[in-house]
Amino acid sequence: MSRFRLLLTALVCVFTVASATTSFAQDMPASPKAETEKVKQIRKLIGMSAGLQTMKEQLDTTLARQKELLKDSGIPEAFWERFRARLQFEQIVEVLIPIYDKHFTLEDVNGLIVFYQTPLGKKLLEKNPLIYRESFQAGERYGVQVATEVMREIQEEERKKQNKTPETPSNKKP
Repeated sequence: MSRFRLLLTALVCVFTVASATTSFAQDMPASPKAETEKVKQIRKLIGMSAGLQTMKEQLDTTLARQKELLKDSGIPEAFWERFRARLQFEQIVEVLIPIYDKHFTLEDVNGLIVFYQTPLGKKLLEKNPLIYRESFQAGERYGVQVATEVMREIQEEERKKQNKTPETPSNKKP
């Protein structure tokens, strides 16, 4: 595999993991390394939701799409299998801990736990995976629509340029 293809594959995989993890940021723990009261409460909060399972599902879907898009790139099947097998969501969570610790206080976490125990909180936990999935699909459709419009504009501009080529002795009609 060429260096360019390898680099492209690595970038696609980094983007895939990043998009899957950031989509479910609110379900990630927000704590330093030590198992403080805040960490315990954050783990309780995470246990109340299906965020990690949904993240895994989204990652699998995104990887399947990337694999399909790059099917003619020469990337071996073994790469995709090993890449997915090595992704450990517990490690992704650990990487995100300092970020969420920065944005949530212990009181915030406790408030979210209380909220998620209410009927509305339970409904939000139930509906979030569906909302994320549908939002991702809608965003993908929108992106395809915009890309199609831009390509049509460029093609039209190129067509007009070709029709407006000034006459020179080499392209002059007899």
